[in-house]
Amino acid sequence: MPITAARFSLTIDGYEIASFSELAGISSGAGSVDFIQTRDNEMLLLNRVTAVRAQTALTFIRPRSTDPRLFAWHLQASRNLITSVKKGTLRRYDAHNKPVAAYYLENAWPSKIDIGGPKAGSNGTGPLETVTITCEFIHRIGA
Repeated sequence: MPITAARFSLTIDGYEIASFSELAGISSGAGSVDFIQTRDNEMLLLNRVTAVRAQTALTFIRPRSTDPRLFAWHLQASRNLITSVKKGTLRRYDAHNKPVAAYYLENAWPSKIDIGGPKAGSNGTGPLETVTITCEFIHRIGA
């Protein structure tokens, strides 16, 4: 049976700092690089390749929030990324607010926040925020 989600929460340093209505996607990948080795001032290109893990990006969408914690963390990361990376947990909840899945995020930071405006003549809920959390490592830890 597929697991549906009613909301997602992001916990950093033991505190839930954001809740989202939609996970737009998780983007991760790996690539390869050629090794270049120098020996006695002579460049030697080796044909070996190795996998390189790319950073993972999680993109969330929610109605615009007035809670300043996520924006403060984003501002801190834009000024000094080294001191801004955090460990955190992403939890997925069902319609009964029961956690159904959890993911550990290592060295995470909010890399991008977009605030959209409502469309003219729209009866919608107003501006939406699209938040991208980038992390170096993500893995499922249960519920």
